[in-house]
Amino acid sequence: MKKCIGFVAVVLTLVFSLGGCALFEPPADAKPFSGDTVNAALTEMITNGETERTFAFTDMPEEASSELTEILNERYETAGLFLYYVAQITNTVMPDILYGEITFEIDYNSSVVPYAEIDVAANDLEAVDAIIENLEEGKSETVLLCPKGGYDGAEAFMLGDCADLNANQPCSTDSINYQVFPEIDTENQLLIIGYVYSVDEATRRSVSEQVDAAVIAKAKEISDADYYATDAELYRAIHDAVIDSAYYDYELYDVIGEGEMTDEQKIGKCAYGLLIEGKSVCSGYAYTFKALCDYFELPCWVVSCNYNSDGHVLNIVSLDGETYYVDCTFDDTGYNSHEYFMFTADSYQYGEYEFNTANVMPW
Repeated sequence: MKKCIGFVAVVLTLVFSLGGCALFEPPADAKPFSGDTVNAALTEMITNGETERTFAFTDMPEEASSELTEILNERYETAGLFLYYVAQITNTVMPDILYGEITFEIDYNSSVVPYAEIDVAANDLEAVDAIIENLEEGKSETVLLCPKGGYDGAEAFMLGDCADLNANQPCSTDSINYQVFPEIDTENQLLIIGYVYSVDEATRRSVSEQVDAAVIAKAKEISDADYYATDAELYRAIHDAVIDSAYYDYELYDVIGEGEMTDEQKIGKCAYGLLIEGKSVCSGYAYTFKALCDYFELPCWVVSCNYNSDGHVLNIVSLDGETYYVDCTFDDTGYNSHEYFMFTADSYQYGEYEFNTANVMPW
């Protein structure tokens, strides 16, 4: 549906000098009238947050008003800057022999992020980091300015999914919404990543406080148990502490497969389930391992994959410049297993997984 564009009647004025020998000179900042110059003028207004401004144009034809209508309609259909920000543009066109003026008045859409406050992301990791920061501040939507042509809808969704996996939050989101505006200006596109929670804010806040306290308590247990001379030893201690804290919740696994979960079960599949209830699924193991690594300031990330056609998550860590994989879920076998602790991409364990190639890697 095209948005409404209001127009004021065209006023034609002929301007001559008093001597009758020379026509009135156009202003120094006047630009030749064209789609590009009109677009540049409106882009400047929108990025500055201006609501009204007059621009001078040379070579303006008598049919400038109808041409302007075509230019604006084309912008509304293709330009992300207009689609996101503009509710309506009203213009007054005043053509002269040598130059004319157009006064634009812009009504902006409500609840948009001012252009100057949009998060700028030059690559995937910067985009994910910006979304994570907003999620951890309780914001359910992130607006990103990214390099033009960098993302389609599927890629935007993967950015949102990766951030959802790695943000320190009490429960995963129920759904991820995204909008891709492919042309925000000559160099950038606009992405909007939004999340929906079924668990209410008060419950999420309470769960977050309990999980934070449990992470601190578990970290103290780890610290008090031994002295760890290397990061590898500390990673191993965290791995063992996660496994010793819970058992795998097969009942919850079945419910997840059916696709209908209560709010309590949605919370249970995260770190709360493992640390507070003593049971969870792969996401609870991975989130808890990452939360403890974050506490000890050890590099850690959550990645998604498929295992035997089932969705699965596990961790990656960085040690001495190398990436290793840690799957606490598969090591929770009832005895002190480390088969899936710190394996590499050239190991037989790695070959058992089908990793998502769209995972955003942090290093």
